[in-house]
Amino acid sequence: MLMEYVKSAFNFVLKVLLYPQTIINDLVLLNWTTLGIEYLPEKNQIKLKCALDELLKTEENYVTKLENGLKTYAAPLDELLQDKYNEEFYDIERIYNFHHTEFLPALREHHASIFDVANLIHRLIHKDGFFDYIFYAMRKPKLEAFIASHTEIFNNLGSNDKLGINSFLHEPIQRLPRYKLLFAEIIKAISVDDDDAIKDIQRACRIAERDILSLLNTVNEALNLNQFAESKQFNIFEHGKFKKAADFEMFNSAQGLTFKGKAFLFEGALLCTEWNETQRLFYYRTHVELNDILYIDADKPGMFRINLDDKEVDFMGKKATIDEWIDLLTRTDDRNSSVLGSSTWDEDQYLKILRKIEKHYILHLNLYKQNHLFEAKSLPNLSDLIALTDTLLVFHSQKILPVLEQRDLTITKVCEFFKTVLQDPVFQIYKKYAVLAPKSYKTAKSMFKGLGDLDQFIKFIETPINHLSRYKKFFSKMVRVLFNDTEVPKELVLTVANVQVEINKYEKMVLNHYKLHLLETSVANQPQELGMIYFTDLVTLDSVSPLKNRLFLMGDCVLAVKLRSIGKDDDNEIFDSILWKIPTDGINIRTSTKVNKRLKLSSKTVKVAEQAVTFRTIEKMKEFLKNLESNS
Repeated sequence: MLMEYVKSAFNFVLKVLLYPQTIINDLVLLNWTTLGIEYLPEKNQIKLKCALDELLKTEENYVTKLENGLKTYAAPLDELLQDKYNEEFYDIERIYNFHHTEFLPALREHHASIFDVANLIHRLIHKDGFFDYIFYAMRKPKLEAFIASHTEIFNNLGSNDKLGINSFLHEPIQRLPRYKLLFAEIIKAISVDDDDAIKDIQRACRIAERDILSLLNTVNEALNLNQFAESKQFNIFEHGKFKKAADFEMFNSAQGLTFKGKAFLFEGALLCTEWNETQRLFYYRTHVELNDILYIDADKPGMFRINLDDKEVDFMGKKATIDEWIDLLTRTDDRNSSVLGSSTWDEDQYLKILRKIEKHYILHLNLYKQNHLFEAKSLPNLSDLIALTDTLLVFHSQKILPVLEQRDLTITKVCEFFKTVLQDPVFQIYKKYAVLAPKSYKTAKSMFKGLGDLDQFIKFIETPINHLSRYKKFFSKMVRVLFNDTEVPKELVLTVANVQVEINKYEKMVLNHYKLHLLETSVANQPQELGMIYFTDLVTLDSVSPLKNRLFLMGDCVLAVKLRSIGKDDDNEIFDSILWKIPTDGINIRTSTKVNKRLKLSSKTVKVAEQAVTFRTIEKMKEFLKNLESNS
């Protein structure tokens, strides 16, 4: 080997001295990145050359098979089926055109240089040159159904084709695994002891192999969409290119539904499905428009949560899959979704998310107003709600958002600002809105039949309620992260925590107004006339399960509500029915002699049975009595 090297060097120097122009021309044409190949062991050089020759030969055969298949089965359909093949064979045609006009010519030009071939494949995959394989995988069942519906025609067209049309349809599916096998042989041929001369070549080949594997995995994942049960809520061809699929256990807060299946990520949306083993199909459960993502919670191991205006969707799975998907969802060029972790405080990130939450709210109110309110104004019982919506829109657009967009804003300033907002009389109309919204909801159900988009109007009604919930969750999240970050000053933690408490109280009060006035009950046929809530707490009633009831002190009555479900922080309470109602005018109160936190309520003016109410604490009982006295 050494003697051959010395001989080559001597001949090179001699050529430079005798034929300078010739060697200059040769150097211009020479690919310096292939110089190391000639010093591979001879058997490795032979393996490499065979693999490259096979890559080119099989590529030429592949293009020929696609061309012959299209001529045999697709082109005649121009006359037979009025050009329908242009739609059904569209993906194969695009695959053929890509290989015939771009990949094969480039492969012929560079096939002698493995470095160039590897870089060519890397470049074309990242330019989405091979992306039509993914579309083909998604649409192949439709093409097969089309062929099955015209069996006689395709049998006649393929009478001279020994392999038949199914073999032709399978060619693109088989081609990508073939690239994988060929590059495995190439990697094996150049995997010799470390040699600086071929390190760049090895690196380029490994990158190309990784890209091929990634493409092949994406195609295989796209094949799962063939088992997606067709749904009116989601068309898999209307949300951009397919990107990724993975198995998760998912939870949709809007439906209160937990399910296991696959999530399918597209350029513009994330589809969540549930697997049905009996039917062997994926069924639609919900989807997320990626531009609607406010932020992503990643503060619990083994899961992440996508936060939207009107719901949250949880994804639970393996740690590696969770990490990969968080990266995918936040790396997309223009969307730049924010991820909130559990331990590190990033003030700029939280300010950015708060601005986004506010902008989304204003945008949605504007859209709903433009799309629905013009027609809604003509309906009775909605004019007051619409007037409140207009007021809220102006308040958030002209008072809250401008402050949040200030350049010198800090979280401390945000907290001080929200303290004043919570006291603002305009902001207090959320409670009035929560009283009127259920009435509007019922009106919409009975009178919007001709408007065609009732669901969107219902979303509009709930948007302000959901926005307060978004504030609550945002500040609660901040408190948790600040508490876990030991480098954050305690003063900041306390400042944010104090505002969080006030926001939580206000949001809960508004939500209770909404849920209470949404009840249909025989006791209060028109619950929207109950008025404002002045006090509420979980209580125990005689003959009823402990703490499965909520007591309300309203403007003119005390009433008890049965709860169907309850969570640790009361967020999951579902108001089932109004159990009883006692007017505050003429209310009679007796203190229990056996239990010091129990009251017995009855009426001097209305015939109603005496009701025993046990509070959680004596302090809560005293608070109820104080509010009753001040509002009587």
